[in-house]
Amino acid sequence: MVIKQGKSEPNLKYILIIVVLSIIVGGIVIWNYLIVLREKELQIKKPQEKEIIKLEGRLYRKKITFDLKNTETLKNFQISLKLDTLSLIREGKLSLDCGNIRFTDSDKETEIPYWIKGKCGENNTEIWLRVPEILPNSKKTIYVYYGNEAKPSTSNFDEVFKTNNFLLGWYYFSELDKLKVTDLSMSKNNGKIFGLDYELVPSKMTLDCENENGCFVFLDNWGKEWEWTDIPDAYFEIPSEKLNFNKLQGSIEMWVKPKNARSGKYQRLVVDSNWEIELGINPNGDLYFYPAQAPKDNYNMINNPLKNDEWNHIIVTWNFENKEVIFYINGEKKKNDVENVPRYWKEMAKIGNLQIGGTNLGIESAFVGYIDGVRIYNKALDSKEAKMAYKYNRRNIRYPTISFGAEELISVGKLKDTVFDSSIVENIPMTDKIKIGTCYATPLHIGYSYYPSEGKYINPSTKEAFFLIHRLKDEDLPIFGVPSHFFPYEGAFVKFEDAFLLSYIGLEINNPKLIKDLKIEFKKVKSYEPGIIERWGELIPTAYACGPYYSYKTVGDSEFSFIGEKNGIYWYKLKNPIFVDQEVTMMQLYYKPTGEEGMLSIRVNDMVFIDRNKKLVRPTFSKDSKKPIETEGADFFSEMYVLPYCPPGEKYFEKYLAYFAKEEKGFIIFKQNLDTQKLELSFENRGKDQIIIDHQSIWNIETQLIKWRVKDIKIRDLNDNIIYKLSMDEIKNQIFGKKIDPGGAIKIPLISLKDLQKNTFYHITIGTGEESKLEEVTNQKRIIKWVLGDSPYYYPRYRFNNDLYLYRLNVAQDGSISFEEVRSK
Repeated sequence: MVIKQGKSEPNLKYILIIVVLSIIVGGIVIWNYLIVLREKELQIKKPQEKEIIKLEGRLYRKKITFDLKNTETLKNFQISLKLDTLSLIREGKLSLDCGNIRFTDSDKETEIPYWIKGKCGENNTEIWLRVPEILPNSKKTIYVYYGNEAKPSTSNFDEVFKTNNFLLGWYYFSELDKLKVTDLSMSKNNGKIFGLDYELVPSKMTLDCENENGCFVFLDNWGKEWEWTDIPDAYFEIPSEKLNFNKLQGSIEMWVKPKNARSGKYQRLVVDSNWEIELGINPNGDLYFYPAQAPKDNYNMINNPLKNDEWNHIIVTWNFENKEVIFYINGEKKKNDVENVPRYWKEMAKIGNLQIGGTNLGIESAFVGYIDGVRIYNKALDSKEAKMAYKYNRRNIRYPTISFGAEELISVGKLKDTVFDSSIVENIPMTDKIKIGTCYATPLHIGYSYYPSEGKYINPSTKEAFFLIHRLKDEDLPIFGVPSHFFPYEGAFVKFEDAFLLSYIGLEINNPKLIKDLKIEFKKVKSYEPGIIERWGELIPTAYACGPYYSYKTVGDSEFSFIGEKNGIYWYKLKNPIFVDQEVTMMQLYYKPTGEEGMLSIRVNDMVFIDRNKKLVRPTFSKDSKKPIETEGADFFSEMYVLPYCPPGEKYFEKYLAYFAKEEKGFIIFKQNLDTQKLELSFENRGKDQIIIDHQSIWNIETQLIKWRVKDIKIRDLNDNIIYKLSMDEIKNQIFGKKIDPGGAIKIPLISLKDLQKNTFYHITIGTGEESKLEEVTNQKRIIKWVLGDSPYYYPRYRFNNDLYLYRLNVAQDGSISFEEVRSK
């Protein structure tokens, strides 16, 4: 039999080649997979060279409908509405200065004059319109147009409020701009609120004050009243320069809502600063008016015309030539119950500044109620004019309920696109109109070592100090802080000298896998004087203890969308671009950890804004500034209203540092073992990380549980005799080196309960040595928290010489035990 031998060697070579190629290909595949996995883990995409910011000239339209329920045709009627210009700007649908807003009549062609009273870039920007015609008993439809193409604004006060030769002042007390009240007549007699001696007035302010001289309340928020005590009268004052009342006739119109017209005190509605002219309510609720104070009896009066807690329309007119004063209540002429004017009015008044709702003349004066819709005329209105004023000068007619229709895209025109390229950011021009503070919250000075959210500030034996933070924290953590006595974590100071839209931010992050979410927030300050804090505690948010004396309101916030990494800088686009302007004074950056362990550092490397000309600009950072940046309000607290620039060379100003650490969360509890009937000392793990009790843990247990070093644990009877004692050295020998899994415990048996007398109690005390240093200095990158007892915010107090009295151990008749904490808060 002949056996043919196969060609084994070539086959072996082929097999080896295939194996080698498979290994190479497999290695490449695995390598690429690991790269993809790593990139995914770090949340890093390939660098994006360019991002095109589409700048199409889009024009939008919305229908606006309102129903005034007017019974007569209204011509050139002024109406106020609120428009959310902030959302439109952030969505790229409106220019930063609201320059391209237009309104038309129902024919979509006839333009309606408008005036933007409120600030552009707010959720409720107030806009006044002069509607050409509103027919009776019908709903009125107009249209608003807006777009993102830059156009000059056509907002025009004079076109909306056409000249009225007889109207000297027209005021609504609503959403004050600081303390000013705008005159809606053409006379430009803007007034101011006095008596409220803080700087910025919260919007929709409600005041109802009782004090030694009586009470005042006027301004906004109808129907809601507050009681206040020991606050001076507040009043609205109109300057007299253009209030030309030294003529033969005039009229005052207002809406009032008294709390109690028959208050038993005088309530002055209007007094001039020369105390010549006076309109008020006497103690019996009668309405009176002096056209001039000399002689004293020169007044007319009507009996009890006003209803409490209801709006009453008042017009009083005077005519020197006829020696006549007439009252109109809710549009109806009233007969005078007292008519002294014809007899005593000998000369015209010399009018000073008009003070409404109160006065500084030192007389019993404060009105209790709401005042609104004040109008001043230099003519005596007749009965027809009084009826029309009653119908159409009330707030719910001038500020009607308005409904907006669906948004329509009218046209799209191509504009020149703006290109954002992270690789050439340094070529984007910097502007000194944007100044950004970059003083980070960590590490703080040793005196500011309290962190309100978590963990400890530690100063390890390295060059960098940092916050030690629980790695499983799932909340927004701030990176900036305002220097002050108690270092509040509001953010970093910023200053804007124009309107901008923040769109991009570049962050230097050493370990991005530790960050799950990023968010930025901008705020505006509400400042007030220290003396007002106690008085306005409910009205204005409380200031931080020992300063700074201001609080903040968020004006914009946004999460980030990752673009890519370039030269170690991680670039993000704001999901919702943030509109900022001169009122914004604070910026905060927040992050959420992923739960992994490690060191994190964050530094704001750069930011890119869009200006009103749709150009990209970069800010000036405080580290680039040669001197502190003064911010608004420096007249109050010059040292607090300065944007601190970060001194060069001081590392603790350069970046935010935190270490996400494992947490050793231990509780030391006394318990009854039902099986062995012994009292046990239980070292329990109530955290989510395994505990390994090493020298650092022992040091923490021995020195950090209480203010004094722990020497031993004792059980004493009622005669203070020690019946059991366990030294700290014995405890350390039994727990050192042990591991405790989450939910687990190390139990040390103490005394047998059979040795304790029933139906009595014993004392558990802690023997102490010298006072320990509570500030922990360690290079251990973990959080160590051991708590003695279930209530960590109770502290033992002295008893039995140097021992601390901790618990009273109660033994019942059936042998069961209970613990009563006898510690102090």
